[in-house]
Amino acid sequence: HLAGHRYDVVHALVPSAGLAAALTVQPSVYTVLGHPSPANPPARAWSRALLARGVRAVRVPTALSRSAADGVEGLTGRRPVVLPPGVRTADFAPRAAPPPGPPTLLFNAFAEDPRKRLSVLLAALPLVLEQLPEARLVLGGGGDPSAALDALEPGVRRVVGTVLDDLGAGDLADVPERYRSATVSVLPSVEEAFGLVL
Repeated sequence: HLAGHRYDVVHALVPSAGLAAALTVQPSVYTVLGHPSPANPPARAWSRALLARGVRAVRVPTALSRSAADGVEGLTGRRPVVLPPGVRTADFAPRAAPPPGPPTLLFNAFAEDPRKRLSVLLAALPLVLEQLPEARLVLGGGGDPSAALDALEPGVRRVVGTVLDDLGAGDLADVPERYRSATVSVLPSVEEAFGLVL
């Protein structure tokens, strides 16, 4: 398809797309997603090689943060341009006053993904409740939290179950108000591309 058409710019989100654009001599930008670095390289040798070839082949490699650009440069030898993701400031306008009601903690990640460590948050929740007995935990990222709940001791699970509100993923239009309504956003993740949830 790229060989048969001309474009002002081809924007690649995976290294193979960047290579395809370069091979067809199309102006190309490859935005490296995730946070690959020498400390956190792609798991497979072929994937590391593909990343390096893609970054080197395109006209302009980009990354979404300075930290990500440092990591990509460390792996590939080529420095990406940093293009931070935009924020819809009209949609995500801050609330002028604290939200009404009890303190709420918003966990807006997929509950079933063990990398997001909902289990750690649930285990720590009784400590939060000692200081803020009225606090609520709101799950807003979808997924079934059962595995994380099942890992808790029965007494802790009972306490956590009384303060947990699972809203599910909802619609994209729900996201700004969920953040505005929360007292704090919580994400004890061990692997985030760029912390966009936070």
